[in-house]
Amino acid sequence: MGMPGDLYSVLGVSRGASEAEIKRAYRKLAKRYHPDVTGGDSRAAEKFKEINGAFDVLGDREKRKLYDEFGEDSLKTGFEPGRARQYKKWADQAGSRGFRHGRTGASPFGDAGGFESEGGFGGFEDFFGNIFGGRPGPVQRSANVQHELEIDLETAMRGGPMRVTLTREVPCSQCQGSGRTGRSTRSPCLPCHGSGRVAIEDALTITIPERTPDGSTLTIRGRGQPGPRGESGNLILAIKIRPHPLFARDGKDLRVELPIAVDEAMLGAKVPLVTPDGRRLTVTVPPGSQSGQSLRLKGQGLGTGKNAGNLVATLSIRVPRRGGEQVARELRRAYSDELEVAPRG
Repeated sequence: MGMPGDLYSVLGVSRGASEAEIKRAYRKLAKRYHPDVTGGDSRAAEKFKEINGAFDVLGDREKRKLYDEFGEDSLKTGFEPGRARQYKKWADQAGSRGFRHGRTGASPFGDAGGFESEGGFGGFEDFFGNIFGGRPGPVQRSANVQHELEIDLETAMRGGPMRVTLTREVPCSQCQGSGRTGRSTRSPCLPCHGSGRVAIEDALTITIPERTPDGSTLTIRGRGQPGPRGESGNLILAIKIRPHPLFARDGKDLRVELPIAVDEAMLGAKVPLVTPDGRRLTVTVPPGSQSGQSLRLKGQGLGTGKNAGNLVATLSIRVPRRGGEQVARELRRAYSDELEVAPRG
């Protein structure tokens, strides 16, 4: 996920930080390292990705809870907290009580009857079951595999090729996917711990469609779970878009605050607006616009065609802090009726 080190350190907060403190720290850092501010600096762009990745975990109550409990293991694809807790419980009891061989006299890596813990666990296959998916057992057939793929809003809008590395399971070459090895078919294969499967890193280049909405899926044929005859299922990538410091998502719509000057609100103006993918649009501000008023740019959000979302710009009128006193008094006199206030001075 591109998040080296402790995620709390990435955001510069303590482990006991509140949700509000984490959100404030994220917004501050995201604005500081945003590509629009740093001018495309590569180191700042990498820092921006780390900040978004850290907030994606710590800004989610459930993800943060798992991260606090399991650390970086909780970030791995396919992580199952229930199996991780079961393994930790076994490891804690095993370390304190030790192991003894069963009465069968088999190898310590034999079946459940030949390897027992004094704590009453079933055996090798029970506690070495893969905590990242499924009980031990040979691969029987090909199947589709689903992964969640997190991308930033810029990538979702712009689209294009993207290099990703995912973990998937393939039949163990040592036991040919049977989960057993040696003379005795009761002896589990050590490389795969009797599961018949081993995890490998699969690097591939995928193409993100332009303006990909959150929650959409991409299907890559033949990159799923392989079967015993060499055929493989499909890899299905579920797209998740990280939060953006400036643009908020509302379904397929994008919302952004657009600051304008007082004279632009009164007289109307053409105001530039840069989208997350770098396109420069022009927003037409009508005369007499009010702060908080929303202007819609049709079809400029996520999605394409008839189902494309909109870009909604909410006007925020900025009043000059200095030098505007005289102008303000004259405006008050000239437009007291429309402003619904009485002239003063």
